[in-house]
Amino acid sequence: MGKKQKTKTYAVWAERNQTDTDIQPFKTVTALAFKLGRPCTHVLSFSLLSLLLLPPPPTSPIYSHYRLHFHGFPKKLNTFHFPVFLTASTPKSPHLTALSQSFSTAAASKMKKRDVGTKLRIMSLAIFSSFFMFADSQAISADASVMLALKQSLNPPKDIGWSDPDPCKWTHVACSEDKRVTRIQIGHQSLQGTLVSNLSSLSQLERLELQFNNLSGPLPSLSGLSSLQVVMLSDNQFSSVPEDFFSGLSSLQSVDMDNNPFSSWEIPESITNASSLQNFSANSANISGKIPGFFGPDEFPGLVNLHLAFNNLEGELPASFSGSQIQSLWVNGQKSVGKLDGRINVIQNMTLLREIWLHSNAFSGPLPNFSGLTNLQALSLRDNMFTGIVPLSLVNLGSLEVVNLTNNFLQGPIPVFKAQ
Repeated sequence: MGKKQKTKTYAVWAERNQTDTDIQPFKTVTALAFKLGRPCTHVLSFSLLSLLLLPPPPTSPIYSHYRLHFHGFPKKLNTFHFPVFLTASTPKSPHLTALSQSFSTAAASKMKKRDVGTKLRIMSLAIFSSFFMFADSQAISADASVMLALKQSLNPPKDIGWSDPDPCKWTHVACSEDKRVTRIQIGHQSLQGTLVSNLSSLSQLERLELQFNNLSGPLPSLSGLSSLQVVMLSDNQFSSVPEDFFSGLSSLQSVDMDNNPFSSWEIPESITNASSLQNFSANSANISGKIPGFFGPDEFPGLVNLHLAFNNLEGELPASFSGSQIQSLWVNGQKSVGKLDGRINVIQNMTLLREIWLHSNAFSGPLPNFSGLTNLQALSLRDNMFTGIVPLSLVNLGSLEVVNLTNNFLQGPIPVFKAQ
């Protein structure tokens, strides 16, 4: 008879910390104990998979940090530490299936060797490979973490529809098929609070609509959101705009940030990354300096609306506006000491203009030739320092519907406009 193999007790147990820090204590979530003649890679594999397949708590998605403890194995295999993101919607993802297969294959190919170190290296490789397998789940969970933090910061009422643990099921929020947040549309919801600082982590975000609420605090940077197309921030109480707010927004088409008590700021040149920009509206936004020359057709060939009224701008209209596609130009009511000034001859080369609001500034000189502005419907030049007579090119413009030239230094007879 062969000598009976001596058995030994082996144990594996796991602890999980269900927070994004190590402050909370670890809690045991699974344990195995068994008697074998030698450590068994199959059992190690099974214990780890049992841990990963545990359904996450209802507050999922959640970031978990795991510790695997081993009893009876070599001393150098005492504890394994590794982080894993889990989501309630994918407790049995294909990644886990692949991970299981990698364990089984490794165990089958190496079980003939009794060297424990070899088996432990196999397991280590499988664990590290799981990091790559969970990359998508981590991105999904990162989006969800941002949204859950945003919910906590805004403390929305229950009737807004943000009670589900999965943000992709919230009203006013849209996600892609792979659970990435693409739209946040919470305008006109009477919300208060501040925005979270890591909104730029929502790398697939396309629309951010926060208008007509009572949101406050500094705007977070949106730097790097290359899919973002629409930003609507108007009529809130935001306090500042970070310098890199527009950096890397290569898909941006429309910006509305009117009526916010921002600290004084200038429009950064980084916005030129958004060459497809069609609408930029920042009325009453405390913008200072000069109107940037980069708003011309070279940088923004498709810019249609440029609204910069009631700010603190100074200087002349940029010569680079010549030939632009702008249809609506609002720069009226500047509150700066010098206001906007100089001549406005450049507008005669902005032939697509439909409305021009230049009133309540310090523009001067004779009025330009309007004959090429055949689409012009509204012209407000009141409360400036224009001189000379009203040109016939303006008087005979048949497209005009509204004209206001009061409180200037114009001369000659009262014009009778053709449109009348």
